[in-house]
Amino acid sequence: MAIDVGKRYDEYWQSRDLQRLRARTEVRVALVLDLLSLESTTRPTENPRPRLLDIGCGMGWSLEKYVDAGYNASGIDVSSFAVEKVRAQGLQAEVHDLERQPLTGEYEILVALEVLEHLADPLSVLLQMKEVLTDSGRIVVSLPNEFHLLRRLEILFGMEAIGGHNDPHLRYFNRRLANRLFDDAALRILGQKSDSVVPLRYRLLRKCSGPLLKLWPGLFAISDVYLLAPDK
Repeated sequence: MAIDVGKRYDEYWQSRDLQRLRARTEVRVALVLDLLSLESTTRPTENPRPRLLDIGCGMGWSLEKYVDAGYNASGIDVSSFAVEKVRAQGLQAEVHDLERQPLTGEYEILVALEVLEHLADPLSVLLQMKEVLTDSGRIVVSLPNEFHLLRRLEILFGMEAIGGHNDPHLRYFNRRLANRLFDDAALRILGQKSDSVVPLRYRLLRKCSGPLLKLWPGLFAISDVYLLAPDK
């Protein structure tokens, strides 16, 4: 029996702690905007409002930030429930199943935050993204680091740490596996930033963990954000 992916993610959004998800999303979006800002200082764009597609836009939290930052941004998501919420905010979004429908249009920037791990074939989707990218365009993706320190401790003590029949993640990444994926897609990394594994409510501890995050990202990063460009 085929899985109704749209329905699955309708249920996903209705069952999650949205406040917590939004807070984590906003941290990652800040990292995305930092990477894009650094890029624009060395490679100014001719378009004052670059076209940006937010792939897997979810409830629109990231899309809202991109619009506020001056991008001509729109989003797609497999969940019609999520897309309705996005449109209710006056933002542009369409229901789109990446693994069944080809991307169309042309964009200076494609962003996919915490999306590729949900896909059966993330490589084919990355290759599809390259097809709708302008010649000087950029791709930004974030991938969870599934083997951070807390996860390793959970595994060590026999706790349910990875997987399960309700786990929405189909692929599991660390930095090495992310680099392999980008190599296979003929994408080179132009910049990279990490989000600390320390929960957001522990602000002082997150600040103090900064040096550890830089020294041992494989242990202390919960997610990595990559700025990518196609190999020439």
